[in-house]
Amino acid sequence: MRLRDENQKTGHLLSFISKDNRDDNFSFFFPVKGLGQFDTLLEITTGFERVLQKYWQNYECIGYSMADFSLMESPFPEIDRRRVSIFEQDEFLSEDCKFMDDFGEIIIERHMQKYKPIFPEIITGAMATGSTFYDRRDKIKEIWKDLEKGNNILLRAPRRYGKSSMLHHISRNPPEKWRVCFVDLEGGKSPEDFVEYLLVKGIFMEKDCNLYLPNRLSVLDIHGKTEIEKTDIIRQERKKIRQDCQSYAKELFSSIEDNSGGDRFLFILDEFTFLIEDMLEANENNPDTVNVLLEWFRGIRDKTGRIQFVLSGSEHLPTFLKRSKINGSLEDLNEVHLDLFDEKTSREFVFLVLSGQKIVALRSEIDHILRLMGSPIPYFLQLFLDAIYRKCKEGRRLSLHEIENVYYGELLGSGSKRYFESIRKQLERYNRYGPRSRAGAEGILNQLAMKDFVTLDTLKVIWGEITGHEEHFETILGLMQDDFYIREDKHQALFFGSKLLREWWKRHCL
Repeated sequence: MRLRDENQKTGHLLSFISKDNRDDNFSFFFPVKGLGQFDTLLEITTGFERVLQKYWQNYECIGYSMADFSLMESPFPEIDRRRVSIFEQDEFLSEDCKFMDDFGEIIIERHMQKYKPIFPEIITGAMATGSTFYDRRDKIKEIWKDLEKGNNILLRAPRRYGKSSMLHHISRNPPEKWRVCFVDLEGGKSPEDFVEYLLVKGIFMEKDCNLYLPNRLSVLDIHGKTEIEKTDIIRQERKKIRQDCQSYAKELFSSIEDNSGGDRFLFILDEFTFLIEDMLEANENNPDTVNVLLEWFRGIRDKTGRIQFVLSGSEHLPTFLKRSKINGSLEDLNEVHLDLFDEKTSREFVFLVLSGQKIVALRSEIDHILRLMGSPIPYFLQLFLDAIYRKCKEGRRLSLHEIENVYYGELLGSGSKRYFESIRKQLERYNRYGPRSRAGAEGILNQLAMKDFVTLDTLKVIWGEITGHEEHFETILGLMQDDFYIREDKHQALFFGSKLLREWWKRHCL
């Protein structure tokens, strides 16, 4: 694994040209450094021609030998310089010098469909948006298909699986006749907060949504106000919400319905689980307030016509509600589950990310990255790729052994604690279930880190010994399934579902 050399001017240009319009084209340039590379160049050319067969009605492939890459217009005057990518041959060849069709297919497909950008970027510690968001096309289509039928949706997945990133992408790329408002509910602790966030963290944040506000607010043109003026408006509206949040929400939803015209309005309510958990804590685990909110919100969903909702929550949410004696009132929501990338998608993602960073990675090196990672949890995979990129940028060539050193030294080394700060914060949240709940959870994680499998009964005993009771054991275990990827097999034996997280816990927490 190494940085790509893009200074070589002699090579071969493969241009993919639309049969309907020659100005619609994209090209790949492969530098050739010696006679020995011409045989493999033939393998690459033949491979791309084979991949292109499924698109033969739309595109043709033409190759040009080039003595000087900077003069690419000489053989092909219509060439679109903005859509020219440089690759080294090794990026598409297996160890036995055979063309890798899967990598050829993904790069051809993304160019033909005019993805912007072609190569997803590396992002660490923040939501993946725009150029950093990758794939999930099938899941997004599934969600929009459900919404078009008039259904409301509950999207469930463990933490760091990319729920927020996907929902943010949906909010920024709606179909025609849809208006989408993304609302982050984290931090809310009451029904009043819920309604306030719809307004302040939702509609007020979207300039195009101003026309959906009640007349008394839309005429204010809040987006044209100074920050002081905005704060004053928000303060006044907050007072009204605190006086009667349900009436306020009714006015808000009615205004959206009345001003929707032919459009449909979608509220994406992210971190719904956090809202419920924090409301319970604020009410000393009394579920009454939560039940009132959920029942009222269910009534809203039943009555609205052009307004729909997508709620995101943890995988354990239904079980958590049941154990907390919350009626739920979520039965009307169609459940959609977000899974990790499969093996093929994970491999293509790593290939595209590294290639976009001008890194030449062999198939064996990409597979080694994924083996070291175990489950390709997006957050941790991005951290690993970022560490690899930084090492390659220093001018280093990384062998398989050195890639392994990056994994254990950078991702799991002494300086890695900042990557896992959110995990420690989650542990702190467990104390709301009792002063020894965090210690009990840590005891469970210690046991799971030391052994491949641990029976449910054994973990229950450990919990009891540390906390002094059996209360909340199942609730905490449910939370840990989302926060720490604890999984259960058919024999009720539990294990770490993330190889990386298990190894990190063994190194730094035992």
